[in-house]
Amino acid sequence: EGIVFEAVVLWYPPLIYLFLRTLLMGFGIGERVERTSNLPFGVLMVLAGLAGGLVLGLNVDSRIIDVGYAGVVGADRILDGTIPYGNMPSDVGTGDTYGPLNYLLYVPFVLMFGFSGEWDFLPAAHALTLFSFVAGAMALFITGYRLSGKEGGAALLFAWAAFPYTVYATNNNTNDIIVAAISAVALAAAASPIARGATVAAGFAVKLYPIVLGPLWISYEGFKRKPIVDFVLGGAGVVLLTFWVVLLDGHPFEAAELFYRKTLAFQGDRVSPWTIYSQIPEISSLQKPMTAIAIFLSILVAFVPRKKTLRRLAALSAALIIAFELTVNYWFYAYITWFEPFVFVSLLLANNHKTALDSGQPSDVRRQLEPKKDDEDDGREHGQ
Repeated sequence: EGIVFEAVVLWYPPLIYLFLRTLLMGFGIGERVERTSNLPFGVLMVLAGLAGGLVLGLNVDSRIIDVGYAGVVGADRILDGTIPYGNMPSDVGTGDTYGPLNYLLYVPFVLMFGFSGEWDFLPAAHALTLFSFVAGAMALFITGYRLSGKEGGAALLFAWAAFPYTVYATNNNTNDIIVAAISAVALAAAASPIARGATVAAGFAVKLYPIVLGPLWISYEGFKRKPIVDFVLGGAGVVLLTFWVVLLDGHPFEAAELFYRKTLAFQGDRVSPWTIYSQIPEISSLQKPMTAIAIFLSILVAFVPRKKTLRRLAALSAALIIAFELTVNYWFYAYITWFEPFVFVSLLLANNHKTALDSGQPSDVRRQLEPKKDDEDDGREHGQ
């Protein structure tokens, strides 16, 4: 009904609550989860299948907003050998505000389904949305299964498919569902330093904001040399495989300046009614200090807590993303999906001290599942 003030202001209290909840969980406070679900595995899988089918079915007749259109246009520009930045059509002039991977991901689907040059049904955008939804679902099922058994996998799968903001993002065919799927894949592959670096870099190369997770994810196994080197290699590989797009016009320095101006600078200077700082100008002076606090927090969690389990990694990731969202100039409801997978893993899965979910050695799941030598010796001493 166009009631902008309430629509903007009312989403801050739940975000602030969720920020505090996940931040405390990240430091080991209130992280006890008694059970994953009251429903049996079979029921959860049936419900997940029904919810997933509904999401896929609704997408067939859903709209494409400017973000999806811009993604297809950017892919078409790349296929023509043209840099997307500064070359968007007038009806989506600011559609070049995303990372290069955002446009590269549309390329195979544009090749398969084509692009008419008009803002029409855009089958390539629908296809990437559905691919991202399925990829996120599979990644969360794998994560839940490995950390909390088949019930855990089914619970995360159902949560992903039935969560209203998953449907909201897929029905609008935004790139928010893409970055949410990358977050889900990151959790599934968190035991690998290379994968952690690659997924953080991939998120940055799509939507830019995941760079705030860099210090936390690089320190997941502490400050050991090999994991850090592997993390950097994984991230550097993704950067090299994606940011070549910026060089398509043959003028690297001018292109780098253009990329910065169209992305980071544009987002930093953006003015919109979709933020509390615009709706309540009296508190606009708080925006920069809050941004500084969010940056400081992203660095702090690299050092404390020293013991990082996967649950704490997920919880702190959610807290950092929410902290960032509380400072932005523009907020959209689909942004909830940015931290959705992290919240699901941290809040839904029952405690399990035999896996990376809650154990003290988060990077070595296999070793945790093996019996300890001391335990075996103790059993022999007692005739067991």
